[in-house]
Amino acid sequence: VVPNGLFHSWLPHDVRPFPFPSSLVYSSNDPWCFPAKAKALGEAWQCSRVICVGDAGHINSESGHGEWPEGKEILDHDIALFCETKQHL
Repeated sequence: VVPNGLFHSWLPHDVRPFPFPSSLVYSSNDPWCFPAKAKALGEAWQCSRVICVGDAGHINSESGHGEWPEGKEILDHDIALFCETKQHL
C-alpha cells in the first residue's frame, strides 16, 4: 500500500507490481525522488531488489553520470535473472 500523498509530484503513475524481475536503484540525495518515495515504489512494484547507491544526486546522463560499472552490474544481474525466470515458465 502506497502512503497517501507520497507521490504527489508524480501522479498519475502505475503502481502495479512488475511481472518480471527488476531492481530499483535510487540515490540518498536525489532532489526529485526522496528515499522514502523510492522505497515505496520498489515495494509497490515488488522489485526484486531496491538498491541505494549513496549520494549520487539524480541518476541520469544529464547529471554528469558517465560510464557506470555498478549500474551495468545491476542491469546484467537483472537480465540474467529474467532469462532464468523465463526458462522456468
